[in-house]
Amino acid sequence: MTPASSQHGVQPSAGVTFAAELAFEDIRHDYQGQFTLDGVSLQAAPGEVLCLLGPSGSGKTTLLRLAAGLEVPREGRILLNGREVSGPGAFIPPERRGVGLMFQDFALFPHMTVFENVRFGLNALSESESKKEAMVALERVGLTNYADQYPHALSGGEQQRVALARALSPRPSVLLMDEPFSGLDSRLRDTVRDETLAILRETRATALMVTHDAEEAMRMADRIALLKDGRLIQVGSAEDLYYRPVDLFTAAFFSELNVFEGHVREGRVETPLGTFSAKDAADGGRLSVAIRLSSVEVKERDGDIPARIVFRRFLGVVEQLGLAVPGTEQVVQARLKAGQLPTGLREVMLCVNDHDIMMFESG
Repeated sequence: MTPASSQHGVQPSAGVTFAAELAFEDIRHDYQGQFTLDGVSLQAAPGEVLCLLGPSGSGKTTLLRLAAGLEVPREGRILLNGREVSGPGAFIPPERRGVGLMFQDFALFPHMTVFENVRFGLNALSESESKKEAMVALERVGLTNYADQYPHALSGGEQQRVALARALSPRPSVLLMDEPFSGLDSRLRDTVRDETLAILRETRATALMVTHDAEEAMRMADRIALLKDGRLIQVGSAEDLYYRPVDLFTAAFFSELNVFEGHVREGRVETPLGTFSAKDAADGGRLSVAIRLSSVEVKERDGDIPARIVFRRFLGVVEQLGLAVPGTEQVVQARLKAGQLPTGLREVMLCVNDHDIMMFESG
């Protein structure tokens, strides 16, 4: 891949790249007549980490492949710093886009050493320059002592860092990451994510990362783009999507919820967990009322609603409870700090933090 420095005619200082703006304009794409992306418009600002989040089949990886130039959109344009790289007027091949690619399986060459893997994408440079840049990239990820090792001798976390070094060694203006942490042991994931984010901040590359994990997106992203069935549902910061979701799908993607259906009567809606204000909804309208598990407070006494514990699961720091309450066959769920309730307790009282109630129009 072409180093970002050669695109601008200036050699950046070691470890620093020229970040680019990546823009998608009204992208439509299909496989055998089935739309996988339907009118997606989105921008990643220079130096921004933007996460593409959504369930399987939402179009995340397709958008990434289009940005890389591995596929051509049916309609719409893709621009890097305002220059059309894919669309009706142009198609720039992947190796000339100045983008880096990082896959979930790391895609390291097993017959090459760590150093050779990292140097592989630097064939546009002289031999001495490519060796220097490869070592700079390895130093950045803390693996200079592993330069002569082969990938099979490394742990999963170390292989991931080699893949990151290889993707960043040509100084790409945009780094495209397809679920880069999904193959890691859960004990390693948090550490490697934090290390990767620190390196991205240091290099200042624009990053577009695909994930299906909302917590991972919140940990990594400056902004999150949530997709469903090929459409862009909501774009914003983690706080925007968590506290101000545009619909029930978004709310449920970021929180475990108790959801009840109810009709608005005189500005209020009744649920088995209480009656709540719905002053902005039309009288008689049907609403989905969503209550986060953490908003259901469970007490031995002095609550608003009697309940019976039907299951209790210890999860370490917290416990998850299933509760039977009057007026519904639905099991209400709650999360609370472990050890807060006595062992063997069955009959409890509930109350709800009504500042954390979300309401959406029912279909």
